[in-house]
Amino acid sequence: MEKAGQHQIDLKMIGGLAVYQQCGVTTCGGLERQPYKDIDFLGKSDQNIKAEYFFKKLGFRRVGLNDWGANIEFHNYRAQVDGLNRELDIEVYFGSLEFNHLIPKPYFSSTYPFTIPPGQLLLSKWAIVDLTEKDIIDIGTLLLNFDIGDQYEKSLSQSYLNSAFSDGLAGARMAKTCTINLTLLQKYFNEGKIENDSRVKLFNQFTILDKILTDASVSTIWKIRNNFGLEKKWYRDAQPRQI
Repeated sequence: MEKAGQHQIDLKMIGGLAVYQQCGVTTCGGLERQPYKDIDFLGKSDQNIKAEYFFKKLGFRRVGLNDWGANIEFHNYRAQVDGLNRELDIEVYFGSLEFNHLIPKPYFSSTYPFTIPPGQLLLSKWAIVDLTEKDIIDIGTLLLNFDIGDQYEKSLSQSYLNSAFSDGLAGARMAKTCTINLTLLQKYFNEGKIENDSRVKLFNQFTILDKILTDASVSTIWKIRNNFGLEKKWYRDAQPRQI
């Protein structure tokens, strides 16, 4: 990433390795995360061509180019790396950060030179429709290592989450996913063999997250949602289209 910066290419790490970069641990209250299999990055949409040349110079080849819609490109690069007995995959999303829901900007903070801010990182995991166990442990790891507070770049920013969930119908849709996932998280960590101190802190954090969702529900758009309901499918499929 430092080498990319030398070539005026802005990349931010996302996904599980970004959680590790932020927290410095791969466990959540004693629960071990599965190994990382690839590296995910977010890049600026106007730097996609520069980034492709950059990765090729490093010995990577592009094995996929996909269009996610909404001006989002997804590139997949692969290379055999010394010291690994397998090829390494790098996935780069250019444009907005969107899986099942759009994660609001800004992404490129100088406070965190290698990753997106922790509140965005939390939301990028929390707003996934079909959470895997790895996602759940990543969410728990963030909640154990960061407080939910007012500092956008040094905490799990409550104002950022409030703004995301209050952002019209898109925010209401994302909040529905996060509400469902919060119940799933509570069940997982209540039943899992997690250290007691960690369990207590996590459930304190869950209480705050629940209040954030509840507070968002007083907005006008939420009242409209309650009157007419969300469409049967309230999220976008996170499957890129080959181009």
